[in-house]
Amino acid sequence: MMLQSNLNRSAPNAASILLNRYISSHNRNDVGVNDPKYISTFNKDNIGVSEASIYNYRGVDCCEKGKFDEGIEHFNKVIALVPKFAGAYYNRGIAYARKGDFDNAIKDFSRAIQLKPDYANAYNGLGFIYANTDDFDNAIENFDKAVQLNPDEAKTYYNRGTAYFNTDDFDNALEDYNRAVKLDPNDARTYYNRGFTYANTDDFDNAIKDYTSAVKLKPDYAEAYNGRGANYANKHDFDNAIKDYNMAIQLKPECAGFYYNRGAAYAAKDDFDNAIEDYNRAIQLQPNYAEVYNNRGTAYANKSDFDNAIPDFNKVIQLQPDYVNAYHNRGTAYINKGEYNQAIKDFSKAIDLDFDHIVLAYRGRGVAYYAEDRFYRAVDDFSKVINLTPDNPFAYFGRGQAYRNLLVFEKAIQDFSTAIRLKPDEAAGAYTERGITYHSKGDIDKAIEDYNAAIALDPEFAEAYMYRGQAYRDKGEVDKAIADYNEAIQREPERAEPYTYRGLIYNEPGEMDKAIEDHKKAIEVDPEFAEAYLNRGQAYYAKNEMDTAIADYDKAIQLNPKFVEAYTHRGNAYRAMAELDSAIADYTEALKLKPKVAESYYTRGETWLLAKEWEEAKTDLTAAVLQGVDVAAAFHNAYGSIAAFEQEIGVRLPKEIVELLIPRSEPFEIDKGTRIALGMKYYGSGELSSGLASKLAGVPREEFWHLMGDYGLSPLYVDEEELVNSGF
Repeated sequence: MMLQSNLNRSAPNAASILLNRYISSHNRNDVGVNDPKYISTFNKDNIGVSEASIYNYRGVDCCEKGKFDEGIEHFNKVIALVPKFAGAYYNRGIAYARKGDFDNAIKDFSRAIQLKPDYANAYNGLGFIYANTDDFDNAIENFDKAVQLNPDEAKTYYNRGTAYFNTDDFDNALEDYNRAVKLDPNDARTYYNRGFTYANTDDFDNAIKDYTSAVKLKPDYAEAYNGRGANYANKHDFDNAIKDYNMAIQLKPECAGFYYNRGAAYAAKDDFDNAIEDYNRAIQLQPNYAEVYNNRGTAYANKSDFDNAIPDFNKVIQLQPDYVNAYHNRGTAYINKGEYNQAIKDFSKAIDLDFDHIVLAYRGRGVAYYAEDRFYRAVDDFSKVINLTPDNPFAYFGRGQAYRNLLVFEKAIQDFSTAIRLKPDEAAGAYTERGITYHSKGDIDKAIEDYNAAIALDPEFAEAYMYRGQAYRDKGEVDKAIADYNEAIQREPERAEPYTYRGLIYNEPGEMDKAIEDHKKAIEVDPEFAEAYLNRGQAYYAKNEMDTAIADYDKAIQLNPKFVEAYTHRGNAYRAMAELDSAIADYTEALKLKPKVAESYYTRGETWLLAKEWEEAKTDLTAAVLQGVDVAAAFHNAYGSIAAFEQEIGVRLPKEIVELLIPRSEPFEIDKGTRIALGMKYYGSGELSSGLASKLAGVPREEFWHLMGDYGLSPLYVDEEELVNSGF
């Protein structure tokens, strides 16, 4: 099964492998005029001069035994004795041709024609030489002359047909092979070449018939079995293909290409172990066979063995640095390993190398950007795919997911709607994603309608039940939510999410043990599912089992070091245990990972208050105010009053902090100088980039850079995307 890249909302690093699996037929060189017998036979005419005739016969005899240099010496003597005997030049030309000395062969065939203008075999010989030097136009011109002079010579039609084939003129090639078969129906090689030509016109049935004729005439014709196998494979009849490859291998066990082809057939049947075994054998026979490394890497990848797949793709690139598919395949393997930067580099290289396959490269890079939460870049790449292939539903689907993560809900909905329109019968995933988007913008009823549509299209689609369960949960229809989670679990019992989402419903007083059991089950199903550890940690937190909760948060962070919520909740647990330094460290890490969450500044600021670190508290609470948080309301909801808090910590709050915590009917005013100082402080501590800090400071970035010198700071490079994403 060839897997398609999939963008998964809950686990983007699970993007499946998109790989190129090749079923090779033969190298084009298999169809050629390089068989010496197709030059034509030697001229054995009796010259009438006994000594010259003897040398001529000796030359022919030597050449037929492969002794071409001796043969040429004899033909030299014939020419010395009878300088105008065209047959001697012709014979010497054949000897030179068989030696690979094409320049001298051309001279001799040309001299033979000069002496005997109607010498059809000499024209055929010239055509043969030109064809073997890839000068097919001159080859065809000479074969035409040979046919004109001798229209009943099968070999000439064979040769001209092959020259036509090599110029992609398959119609004329077939016409010539047909004539050759009619004149000589017992030549297996002609059936082989005609079969190969049929294959190149996608006429696999006629190709198979010709290969069958070839093996009937020549039962030990390994290449013909290989050719027939390739055409069975092209018809997706992989069992018969494998039988033919078996026969080819039995006849020629040292041919790497046969193992390569059989491996591809096994891979097409999802029998990756046998495929890998065949690729191993091909590599043993031909260690620099780049295509085999690519296919073996693909087979490993389809077994999710990316650690073995990537070295194979590395080898392909080492052997052929411009092998575009290897960059595609390695990039996709990196996605599956969660190494998104490496994937982006590979897809970028593929984009640079090959415009013809650029859509796949943009698509793959878009997946990698999405998986790395670089949603603006993902939108750009999916937009490029859409510009190049406007009817590509996957691109709209992927861009829709990226837009949703950027909170651009209307554009996301529009893209999912387009994906549905383009492929309505396979739109369960797009309906589900559009439902998630409606849910994200608060339109739960429309979300449920879309989940219903997805389930109607595919009643076994567990994801639709799972997300509909979340919608019902948020509507307060708990029984329906649990029923949907149960349906999802029934359809995909090895999927972790429905268990932990059902557990969240039980995260209520009196049901915590049931919640913990569900989260535990999710972890059993997928021990690498960080969210389940987070959710179980929250249940333990609610039970006031802080050490156990922290252990789960630790595991969630170990599995996903960028898991902002895990740092935040672990910080809460540390704060509940009065371990304020650890709590502040976790809140700081959460803010570095996601500086746009205004409430996080308030939470850390409140913790600084508990630690009696007034200056730090003032900084964070001011930043929260600047970002629209009602700091006073949040504080009074938590502690009742300033006096109650002061009593709890046993000290009076500084006046400037009290001013921040007093409820007001008018917005709290913060002067420009204070804002700039605040931005500089966060920038200087490394918590914010210059782009984000300038937003907080309320000044253009250029002005912010100009002011940095006053604070002993220097500007750092910042991605334009980062500034756009700042969100302040």
